[in-house]
Formats: sequence, structure tokens, C-alpha cells
Amino acid sequence: MATQMSHLHLGYCERFNHTFPLYDLDGLVVMMMRDGMSYEEALEYYSYNYVGAWTGEDTPGFFIGTTKTPLDEFSEA
Repeated sequence: MATQMSHLHLGYCERFNHTFPLYDLDGLVVMMMRDGMSYEEALEYYSYNYVGAWTGEDTPGFFIGTTKTPLDEFSEA
């Protein structure tokens, strides 16, 4: 993951005896919103470019919190 996102790194997870990095989804969404995206655009970008991408065994995971919805306070629902 790019070094500008190193502050979003929370630690590591394990899947099938392989360790992979874990990042903060809320922080990622906030970062994209600071770059000019709306909340909805940031989530769509995340869904397509991060959740929908497999980059090998080191594909990162994202901590989504305990509510399963990132940044509830920004949601208009």
C-alpha cells in the first residue's frame, strides 16, 4: 500500500496461515473525502478498487468497525 497511507495501517491479520496487512477503512474514506470525493464516491471507489481487487496473498484487509458501516456520522441514510 502506498506510503501516504501508512498512518492507516492498524496491524496484521491472518488467513489460511498467511499474514496480511490491516488498514482503517474510516481513515481511508476520510482521506479520500479530504481529496475532494463525497462520502458516496469514496465508498464506491473503495468498493471497486480495494474490495474488488485481488493483488495476491498480501492483498490488504480493512477494518470496518463494529457497525459494518464506515463513517456512520457521514451517511445521509
